Amino acid sequence: MKLKKISIGTYITVAFGLFFIVVASLFIYLSNYYAHKLAHDATKNNFYQLSQSVNAHLDDNYNEIDDLMKILSLDVRSQALVQQDELHPLYPVMKLLFKEHKSFYKMYVLDRNENIFELIALKKMDASRIIFHAPKKADYLAIITVKETTEYLFLDANDKVLQKRKFASTLSVQKEPWYLQAKEQNEMVFTKPYKLSHSKRLGVSFAKKMGENIFCIDMNLASFNNYLARLAPENIRILLYNNELKNVYANSEKLQSLQLPKAVEKIVADKIFNKLLDITIQGKKYYLLITPSSSLNDDLLISYVAQKRIL
Repeated sequence: MKLKKISIGTYITVAFGLFFIVVASLFIYLSNYYAHKLAHDATKNNFYQLSQSVNAHLDDNYNEIDDLMKILSLDVRSQALVQQDELHPLYPVMKLLFKEHKSFYKMYVLDRNENIFELIALKKMDASRIIFHAPKKADYLAIITVKETTEYLFLDANDKVLQKRKFASTLSVQKEPWYLQAKEQNEMVFTKPYKLSHSKRLGVSFAKKMGENIFCIDMNLASFNNYLARLAPENIRILLYNNELKNVYANSEKLQSLQLPKAVEKIVADKIFNKLLDITIQGKKYYLLITPSSSLNDDLLISYVAQKRIL
């Protein structure tokens, strides 16, 4: 059987067909590549803008607390001293602040004689209830320290005293970080993490001198993480890194560590700030933006998100 001779025209047609397929495939590949790149770049740009807004929002919240303290200072006169068995004039204001700011652990006022009025909101299923052996129906604990005596007043939501306890005080504020910083400055101060006096957990404090008094707000470190997280848009996590202590203020739910990954440590050491980065941490790719905070001790705000979450 003779094979039919293939004409030159057929070869040309097949060649053109193959060429067209290759060109079409290349066009589709390049189209998808550039479409993905545009989407990728748009996502990076969007994340950068979101991260910048987080930083601005954090500064706004810091300023909001500062403004709040300025308003409180109008009500806290130098002559408004802490008295045994008496609730402080700021008690109703403190209660309102606890309702608006769930992340606050404790608020207190130190007077010129170094007597202290402290208020703690006793949340349901909270460790504070166990620490203080709080009555079941208690919503607040007022702690009044005058000279060498401390009194606990357990109050319900209507300010009814459910239980009183009085004992010798061992509290000394002279070495407390918030006291040492606030007494020397007229501006609001934000402390580095330290062990809080009652909870014995790591926390941070906002404090401000008001005449001869000092007003202070404590947050447990875990609560501070939630406070930061609430400021962030969906999917974005925030860490606050202190370059001096080499540790992270707010524990990351993703990284599960109070230490920065080596890849991030190098970026911090090289001072690559305000530049959006693609890095790999523990085998996962992340977008990362590091920005020095203008409010919080000049610490580093680290916003990050896994790429697959936003691509």
